[in-house]
Amino acid sequence: MSLVHPALLFMCLPIFLIVFAAAGRLWGSRGALTVLTAASLLFGATQGIAFLVVIVASALVNYALLMVIVRSDRPASVRLALYTGIAANIGLLALAKYSVWLGWIPVIGTASLSLAALIPTTLSFLTFQRSVALLDGFSARGAVATDLQKPRAGEALSPANPPLRFFAFASMFPNLLIGPIAYLVEVVPQFARSSFGRIRPIDLSIGLTLLAIGLVKKFYFADIIGRDWVDPVFADVAAHGATGGLRAIEAMVAYYVQLYFDFSGYSDMALGVARMMGITLPINFDSPSRATGIVDFYRRWHITLTRVIARFLFSPLSIAGTRYAARKRWRGARAQAVSLWLPLIVNFIVIGLWHGPRLTYVLFGTIHGLWYILETEVRGTKWWKKRRKTIAEPIRMLGGMALTIPLLILTFALFRSATLADFGHLLGSLGNPAQPGVDLPSTWKFAQLGLAYAIVMFGPNAYEMLGRYRPGIRSYINVSITPRLFAFRWRPTLFWGLLVCAAIAAVIGKMSAVTPFAYQVF
Repeated sequence: MSLVHPALLFMCLPIFLIVFAAAGRLWGSRGALTVLTAASLLFGATQGIAFLVVIVASALVNYALLMVIVRSDRPASVRLALYTGIAANIGLLALAKYSVWLGWIPVIGTASLSLAALIPTTLSFLTFQRSVALLDGFSARGAVATDLQKPRAGEALSPANPPLRFFAFASMFPNLLIGPIAYLVEVVPQFARSSFGRIRPIDLSIGLTLLAIGLVKKFYFADIIGRDWVDPVFADVAAHGATGGLRAIEAMVAYYVQLYFDFSGYSDMALGVARMMGITLPINFDSPSRATGIVDFYRRWHITLTRVIARFLFSPLSIAGTRYAARKRWRGARAQAVSLWLPLIVNFIVIGLWHGPRLTYVLFGTIHGLWYILETEVRGTKWWKKRRKTIAEPIRMLGGMALTIPLLILTFALFRSATLADFGHLLGSLGNPAQPGVDLPSTWKFAQLGLAYAIVMFGPNAYEMLGRYRPGIRSYINVSITPRLFAFRWRPTLFWGLLVCAAIAAVIGKMSAVTPFAYQVF
């Protein structure tokens, strides 16, 4: 079961909110957290008993290690607990997700294949969320210890607070499967608020609006674009090694926007469901199709993964490389290579590998890493700094977008391809002649794709629309370039309420055949 399943949306979710509010009123935040944890475990059970066993066992191990980190007075024990927890989390993820590459290793390969067969649902997001919780405990021990224990206003101090708060955070069903990846220090302090455990009308309004936006993205854009434009072409290339040139271009252009609507739609829904119970999660997308470069893109696309990988990999590697270069008294390119370039390449290869054991993902990450390095170096030159002052901001931004978007479309076509050979066949098809009757979709389908691109290029995103009400936690402040004509601002009014209800009603008719999220395979 996923967030788009009708039974969850229209039966389980309302019942959960009623029980959550009743428990909060009767037993305070601990009652609400107990209901949230129980509901999250039931949600996990719908993915399979093996998945439930793994996430519970993982949560118990991570909680025990977190308690060592925040309570131990011995630095050696703290570091051992941190390294053990991260190694166990990453090891579990590797066994479950990379069996294709590990299957030849005696014992480990057998365990990996068995685990992969038992757990079809990805562990990627919850693994990273729990790992970063340990890192939060290590880097902010006092604050985390306080956040886990601090009672809500009017409640007595209780030893049940730390485990309840951690398990609710680690297994919270809105973002359990496909994120966004939240930090412990972002979410757990919210459990101590005086309003937590109460259903407030403003939270319901914001949550339902985000939920409606996500549903529309999923059913009216991502699913339709994938069905009509993307999947048939990539299947054709995989089966026959070629397709028509126009169809290849259409599929490449369409996939980029399909993936955006699919993944950002889930992220909107996750934030919406969490907000209904008064919890604010981090924003995962911020109009990435308007990025003016690869650096800008990764401040807007899958933001929570980008910041986690940077925290775990880039920052430590960059610091170590800088210190090494200083000891060797290196300057210039050699110093840059170990302090910036190599950490960036490793960072982006891991971002690619995080999606799965495919060479296309490795090449995708490598290309983006090299692109990031090139752009960073160009931005640091005197030539660029001088040119930036002489070119008007709108022209510079439009030029950046004109260069960035085609390259992103091309690299995401690589990302979508199952093998490097498929991607080569797709590129080779660009020179093929059109296939009469096949390469020309209907005017209505062209209009759908055109509308999709118009929305991502000119329309406000959900967080701009609801900006006055803090719909999510921002990791970066990106300047909005939404044209003033389309800069709609949401209000908790009758008009917006009717519009949200109409959107949800329109989606209900599309729910007869629920398709999984394209990003759920990661």
